[in-house]
Amino acid sequence: MANTEVLNSGTDRRDVTRSFSNVRNTSIIGVEDQRSTANTANALILDFSSSMSDSVGMNDNRSKCAGVQESATQFVVNSPVTSYSTIICFSSSASILYKMAQIGQNRLNLIKAIQSQRPCGTTAMLEGLKLAEKQFKSVPKHMIRRTYVFTDGIPDRDPSSFAKRLIKQGVTLHTIGFGSGNQIDENLLRNMASISPAGVPLYNHFEDTASLTGFMKRQSKIL
Repeated sequence: MANTEVLNSGTDRRDVTRSFSNVRNTSIIGVEDQRSTANTANALILDFSSSMSDSVGMNDNRSKCAGVQESATQFVVNSPVTSYSTIICFSSSASILYKMAQIGQNRLNLIKAIQSQRPCGTTAMLEGLKLAEKQFKSVPKHMIRRTYVFTDGIPDRDPSSFAKRLIKQGVTLHTIGFGSGNQIDENLLRNMASISPAGVPLYNHFEDTASLTGFMKRQSKIL
């Protein structure tokens, strides 16, 4: 569970809490190979900048940090044992909390890595994406590669070009804005995201923990 690599972004501005919260598909025979997440490799890139200590807003008084930790934990809990995951966090720099590995018997270590963080600093999202690219190099070629970027604000540096680079390498990139208010750069997150078969960016904005957690549970089970 040690940090194995760190990338610095430059600036420093934002600090915070931690909290364990509670938790909240089906595979059909014959369709399982097409829709199951058993053969996926997933990078969870989590924003732990200082503003993540603020409450989610609306009717959700938990911190955004706690909400992201809950949803990422539920993704790990519900992922197939044959899938792969890496946990990456970013604030003023980015670091690997858990190297890309098969879920197998590693669930508890992955969850500990997610729950170990406290918010501080700024928003080095670009550096988080760069670490994800390196982690995917260790993944078997037949695996479906997916990345989920969680944030509540505006990155220190524009990561759009690097996001497109990942997508060209075959990574499906989901971007997630979390929290109420106008501090999220939604246009940027839409531009970064992969495009669905229906022609829609894979960008979602959630204003409560329950909705975010429900989304990540579904993502853990069905493509």
